[in-house]
Amino acid sequence: MLTRRRAPGPSIGPVPLDTDALTRHLLFTGGTGSGKSHTMYRIIEALIRLGCCIIVACAKFTEAAQIRRICERAGALDRYHPITPDGPLRVNLADYLMTMPGGSTAQATRFLMRLNEISVRQDGSRGDEAYWANLFEQGTNCSLDLPRLAYGTGTLKDAYDALATSPASREEINSDAYKASKCGQMLEAASRLRKREFDAGTRDPRTERRYERVVDFFLRELATVGSKGRGAVLSMNSGLTGRLLVDFHDLFCTETTLDFARAEREGWVMPIDAPVLTHDVAGKVVNAAFIMLFQMYALRRDASTVSRPLIICRDEAAQFLIPDWDWNVATVARSHMLSHIDAVQGLEVLESALGGDMKAEREAQAFASQHRTLIAFGNNEPKTNEYVSKLIGMERDFMMSAQPRPEQPKEISSLDDVLGCAQGYGYSEQYQPIIRPEEFARFDVGQCVLMSGGRYRFLDLKEKR
Repeated sequence: MLTRRRAPGPSIGPVPLDTDALTRHLLFTGGTGSGKSHTMYRIIEALIRLGCCIIVACAKFTEAAQIRRICERAGALDRYHPITPDGPLRVNLADYLMTMPGGSTAQATRFLMRLNEISVRQDGSRGDEAYWANLFEQGTNCSLDLPRLAYGTGTLKDAYDALATSPASREEINSDAYKASKCGQMLEAASRLRKREFDAGTRDPRTERRYERVVDFFLRELATVGSKGRGAVLSMNSGLTGRLLVDFHDLFCTETTLDFARAEREGWVMPIDAPVLTHDVAGKVVNAAFIMLFQMYALRRDASTVSRPLIICRDEAAQFLIPDWDWNVATVARSHMLSHIDAVQGLEVLESALGGDMKAEREAQAFASQHRTLIAFGNNEPKTNEYVSKLIGMERDFMMSAQPRPEQPKEISSLDDVLGCAQGYGYSEQYQPIIRPEEFARFDVGQCVLMSGGRYRFLDLKEKR
């Protein structure tokens, strides 16, 4: 069994990794076919054998099946529990985020706003327009709160319906169509419950403030913001929750059956089988949602009772990143026994996936710097190779030169004999990269440089393939 710190872990070739190295995070870089995914799977297999709980994001069709084969080879098929659109592991996302320890409507709203970052990146937007972002946040918050005020519980579908059927104008509030709509029925049910609680003297002041905020938003602010503003809020809402409800309604809008503590205790291996190549943006959002749920679980549990790190693996990690959130999690993950094992093709691909602007460039650099251990395979991407070369560092080269001086009397010395010339000599020094950037493009399959804690080592893993 692993101990709290410095316990044996997997290895990369001849280099062992202990639990302390794992909780400082690992990053693989390398082009297609360089060997990074193969090596990552070997580490996953070693961690399965150690009994770790592992969550695997799936970008490709074949990843869930690959993880299943690894579990079978490791004799751990009974611990293989994929998260699938129609499988038994589900989370009522809205209800769970509001009722979990420390949960609230505000937390659920922040969670969905983070997921929305992935959705808006797909459309080429950074979502930085303050007014629209604030309006969408209010709409998300109030649409999550309304079903709970009306019925005591709710789902993402209820929140989506509340926003989609809200009145488009002040005049529509008195119409029969609005009164028969989902939003109208929820507000009416919330009003009746409010009256009963006031009559019984049991109305909680916090609940009353929530009710007033919801009524004010739906019947005043959203109803008077105009067609452009309302359309923007509905479009952003549809872009996020609408995408989830098409293929993943049962996964997020029924009962919660996923027991996070049990999954970690029993060392479950859980690929999130909603591959991006099948589900596009919705697949990215689903993978990111479950990654965040497990990160939140890890940050809230008592890490002093944990003997093995909780592992989150993201091949093609650029598809699933939420930069600000991931950065905050990574900075405290070590004390919570949480490990990220990520793989990207390179910094330029990462920047493109994050939006392709100056902010994306800073976010990509920050993401790479979160990982104490970097394993760099062959790559044709100049920016990545320059970054890795600089991390490895420089070495000092000495150069000596000499030339004859015929105008002076020739005096033979031992140094002349060594230099093979007459006289007149000197030396200079300059710093050169230990591994020049262009050398990474010449790496064969399986060749890589491992860097950790300011030290580096060249590895040739192709014989292990």
